[in-house]
Amino acid sequence: MKRIHCYLAAVFILMIPGLLVSCSKADEKTLQSLTSTESVSENGEVSNERIVELEKGIKEYKEEADRTVKAGAEIGIYYRLVGLEYMKLKMYGKAFDYFGKAIEYYPENEVLFYYSGVSLARSAKSVLAVEERRNLMQKAAVYYQRAIELNSAYGDAYYALSVLYLFELNRPLDALKTAEKLLNFDAGNIDALFIKARAEAVTGNIRDAVDTYNRIIKISKDDDAVLKAREFRDTLMSGGSNG
Repeated sequence: MKRIHCYLAAVFILMIPGLLVSCSKADEKTLQSLTSTESVSENGEVSNERIVELEKGIKEYKEEADRTVKAGAEIGIYYRLVGLEYMKLKMYGKAFDYFGKAIEYYPENEVLFYYSGVSLARSAKSVLAVEERRNLMQKAAVYYQRAIELNSAYGDAYYALSVLYLFELNRPLDALKTAEKLLNFDAGNIDALFIKARAEAVTGNIRDAVDTYNRIIKISKDDDAVLKAREFRDTLMSGGSNG
């Protein structure tokens, strides 16, 4: 479709008796955007008559449209703030509800999907029915997966998903794969290394688990993490289990 220039529209309008339409640069950009949503004629252009109608519509509704968009953005911010405040209070079910509302305004915000997953997973812990709790945990996994789809380098989402797989859904192989993906771009992530070692041990790869604990011992600057890794490693090497 050929590009429509606002000054052409203005020339046409001035040829019509009784009509005076001013065309600012902002209006020109708005007109170009608006015409891209229009049906076009056989020659690939929007008719001059329709351009006149669009110009009139811009003058009548642009300010109102701007106010509506601004109000929508402010509501989206409100939902995000409320969700975060509920999380601080450990009211995870309420937090999940508000993050869901915020996602309606920001459907490609990976952080909102991550927080939704966290809220859902934590609120699921209070559910007594085993099958229902598992279903909620699986739903939380979907939110984490979506966060990763939106941002393939979102470390927190990878870690949270690996924890969910390992400790809640009994899917150690998936936990291992997820932790390894995180380590591919954050090789020194000690938390991810612990998940990797635990998943390796659970799946029977004791030698790999020992190697991973040795790696933690070598690179970690946290004394507690080193002691923990050494304890788990020694337990495995003595034929025991790290839990």
